[in-house]
Amino acid sequence: MVGREIGSAYYRADYGEKVSDEVVLTVDNVSVPGEISGISFQLHRGEILGFGGLSECGMHEVGKAIFAASWDRTGSVTLADGTAINDIPTAIRKSIAYTSKNRDNESVIVNESIRNNIVLPSIEDLANHGILNNRKLTAFADKYAKDMQTKMTGVNQFVSDLSGGNKQKVVLARWLGKGSDILVLDSPTRGIDIGVKQAIYALMDDMRKQGKSIINNNQEPSKFRAFLSSDTFKGLLPFIGFVVIVVVMNILTEGKILTPKRIRLLLSQVYYPMIVATGVFFIMTLGSIDFTEGSTLGLASIVISKLSFISIPLAILGGVLTGAAIGAINGFFHVKFKLQSFITTICTMFLFRGVCAYLTTESAVPASTEIKALDLNWLKITITVAVLLIAWFLFRFTRIGNDVKAIGSGETAARFSGVKTDRVKFLVFVAAGALTGIAAFVNVIKVGSITATAGSQLETQILIALVLGGLPITGGAKVRFSNIIVGTLMYTVLNNGLVMLGYETQTQQLIKGIIFLVFVALTIDRKALKVIK
Repeated sequence: MVGREIGSAYYRADYGEKVSDEVVLTVDNVSVPGEISGISFQLHRGEILGFGGLSECGMHEVGKAIFAASWDRTGSVTLADGTAINDIPTAIRKSIAYTSKNRDNESVIVNESIRNNIVLPSIEDLANHGILNNRKLTAFADKYAKDMQTKMTGVNQFVSDLSGGNKQKVVLARWLGKGSDILVLDSPTRGIDIGVKQAIYALMDDMRKQGKSIINNNQEPSKFRAFLSSDTFKGLLPFIGFVVIVVVMNILTEGKILTPKRIRLLLSQVYYPMIVATGVFFIMTLGSIDFTEGSTLGLASIVISKLSFISIPLAILGGVLTGAAIGAINGFFHVKFKLQSFITTICTMFLFRGVCAYLTTESAVPASTEIKALDLNWLKITITVAVLLIAWFLFRFTRIGNDVKAIGSGETAARFSGVKTDRVKFLVFVAAGALTGIAAFVNVIKVGSITATAGSQLETQILIALVLGGLPITGGAKVRFSNIIVGTLMYTVLNNGLVMLGYETQTQQLIKGIIFLVFVALTIDRKALKVIK
């Protein structure tokens, strides 16, 4: 079957060997409603402790309960030093590893690279004062992937392209890299060929001899078409689309859209949408969505306008805090009550849009002449570039980028790998709101007074812009930071071109809707398709 003789190495021959008397883990009266009841046992150093039975007998829940991955677990799981294992970060920090039977959803993040899968629980160990060195991460992942003899083109290959056996090797490489001393392996040889099974059994035996303790729950096209469906082509598609739209609009407007005056006008319309899109980019990378950007911008603009008569720094701070507070409200209801983000933000969108309307009922809210005097191109460019550079640095070189991509690709697997998913999601919503507050300042210095329609339809514009920029609506690891810049520029050129051509609003919406659907169809990751979180 595997092209070679397996021989007697497939089975262990040391069943009678005595294990150490040293207890490393004690499970006492652990229960999970509807799954297991009153489970108690001790695990010794250098022991492989096996659980077996039919698929629904509850043995799979035992592993989750030990790893503190069951929300409603009762009873206690304690280490030899007395540490109680009540949450996943503690389990990982105290050198406990867990591999799930449901490999694709709970162990590996299939739409993420081999490298990022392996380094995920070890990022804090590999970071230098919070800063990640990508060469160091790559070398770390490459070492342990090769130690596991993973068949791959390189550690940047996506896990979704691997066989079941090689996916399992990636999972084990992750925990070998972390240096875990207690491994809870749930069906580690499920769905893999006999050759890989032999390798995994040999690895388990080697780890046992090293003094590690193991709990083992077990039951027994054409090149062109491939290129068009590849991630490489999908990555190039937004740039191709941008060039096509610029060329087409330039031809249809007889070159008027690329005159210096029109280019300056286009850039003046890009600044605050690009800042807002930066925050929404992180939310959509999570696999979530936010419909409150327009109402947040409107309300933050009102606060900035009113406070600008007192102090401009105070006005800016007030706008940022207003945006952050709205983001905190969205994040709280989304995380605390497990409400899907689009439901939460649609509700708060109407709420805060109503507040904007109430505050502007009698007249528009004017801003001070001092703040309007700041309508300087160099200032708006500086703010926009600063936001983009800081966000790019955080996304590319800190744990934040790894965590948001991991959550978007597979939230459960990310949580089981030590990512504090709820905290990350809450903070991302807060940060996105704060960025919208910064965008509100840029908006105020441009328009000078705020009406009830401030920021109207902004959420739709940002969503379309990011999708046009190539951001998969399902989020995850295949997002690119360039999605923000390319998408915002593309939407601005498209919108201005349609206006210059004299199309009615309904016709403009129809054309933009068709283009939006085409880009969604081309960029969506069907393997990760799910309801938006």
